[in-house]
Amino acid sequence: MPFLCKAAVADGHGSFTIETIEVGSPAADEALVQVKAAGLCHTDYDSLSWGKPIIMGHEGAGIIQQVGSQVKHFAEGDEVIFNWATPCGTCFQCQIGNPHICEQNSPVVAGGNGYTPGHAHLEGTLWQGKPIERSFNLGTLSEYTLVKTSALVEIREPMPFPAASIISCGVMTGYGSVVNAAQVKAGSSVVVLGAGGVGLNVIQGARNIRCCQNHCHRYPCRQAGDGQAVWCYAYPISRQRGPGTDESCRAGKRNDRWERGRLCV
Repeated sequence: MPFLCKAAVADGHGSFTIETIEVGSPAADEALVQVKAAGLCHTDYDSLSWGKPIIMGHEGAGIIQQVGSQVKHFAEGDEVIFNWATPCGTCFQCQIGNPHICEQNSPVVAGGNGYTPGHAHLEGTLWQGKPIERSFNLGTLSEYTLVKTSALVEIREPMPFPAASIISCGVMTGYGSVVNAAQVKAGSSVVVLGAGGVGLNVIQGARNIRCCQNHCHRYPCRQAGDGQAVWCYAYPISRQRGPGTDESCRAGKRNDRWERGRLCV
């Protein structure tokens, strides 16, 4: 049965307001989730200007309130983390073992300005009497959200919801950049430009594979200009090695500022 709740709704032109939305029951392959915590990153700022109203938020955690008729692996009361990198299971990338870059459902790979077939049925969420999309198929800046169950991961160990919420994007992006994308090896050196949600998890990934051996050096890279600082985190492994780094990660959006940092490394 439909009910009302609050959500952050972007107007598509750079602003947002807290609005009342109507949320319905989940379709066969969907779940209704009460959002207990949600993270923020620069993509949420970008979503303010996507040219259309949209429920904001793409990382979070919560508790399942209801599941669709065909859902077998989740139940009411399950604690879950949201995952925007939802696989379809049938496209080329899914078939060769790369579900994280699904060509059909991923809002990043498939495009769609934050909307793909991985979105729950649009009529299940109404604003001002009309269907409204959810950012990255999730819309976690809302008290409740309807999502495909492919966008959910069960929390199997005790974890505070605020900590669990940032796994949805900041953790998996930063940690995955080191472990899966760069495949950094123990004994390598790593430089991280920017230490927000993503950058800090690059650091955690590097530490977990014994890159930095607890030798973390924080360098302010200042140059003439806007007076802002870029902090470079360098992880030297061997004192016998020459200058430079094996891997670097840029974790931020300001191209001009990160270029200054790169030149300082």
